[in-house]
Amino acid sequence: MEIIEMPAKRIDLKRGEEPVIERVVSEKKYQILINETEVALVSASPLMVKELAVGYLVGGGFLNLEDISRIDVDESAVTVCTEKPVNLIVKHIRSSDCSSHWISEMVTKEGIVQTSLSITAEVILKAVSRLQSDTETWKKTHAVHSAGLFSKSGEVIGLVEDVSRHNAFDKVVGKALLDNYDFSSVFVAVSGRITQDMVVKAGNVGISLVASRSTVIEPAVTVASALGVTVVGYVRSTHMVVFSHGERVTQ
Repeated sequence: MEIIEMPAKRIDLKRGEEPVIERVVSEKKYQILINETEVALVSASPLMVKELAVGYLVGGGFLNLEDISRIDVDESAVTVCTEKPVNLIVKHIRSSDCSSHWISEMVTKEGIVQTSLSITAEVILKAVSRLQSDTETWKKTHAVHSAGLFSKSGEVIGLVEDVSRHNAFDKVVGKALLDNYDFSSVFVAVSGRITQDMVVKAGNVGISLVASRSTVIEPAVTVASALGVTVVGYVRSTHMVVFSHGERVTQ
């Protein structure tokens, strides 16, 4: 990820003012299109934008991975091409302001995720801690979110940083989709709060557990309960709170 050094002024109420050089991260706007139709406009870190588009579109239920024939990436757009026409209803335009205004049709299909996955609380704690310990951009700037895909034993499958927690989630899922990874025995950990759209996307691709060191939004719990997704929040130190389908988390 590109880190830019910029001149700035630091003000300390006791020590006064001083010139400093601060590290900041870059961000760009990208259109996500299916063929020639814009589906979303996102502000994202300019890295892994192909994976971002795949995670967003497949996770969002816009298309299936096997529908994709080609992915074209340029400076401001990612175009996902399909050989057959896609019956597309544009549901949502998202930016990094964290707004989200759509609910996938998946929320009406109760129990969509049915796995025998069982994960210990210790594995979840260690996975969430790695979102900071193993992410270099966060260490240097504290300006990004991270998302990781982990095996049930805690092995890192993928770890991604982005200015947006939504984008980080989409990128790590999109990368695994492109690698044809089996989601039935893995879980996702995120640095920011767990939202409804993350839970819907997890359910759409078959991920049965999402964990975060931060909080969980009420609609996310409601949707997770309906979709069969385990949601775990406040993963810190030696404790956590399991909000839905707690049978998957053991001590």
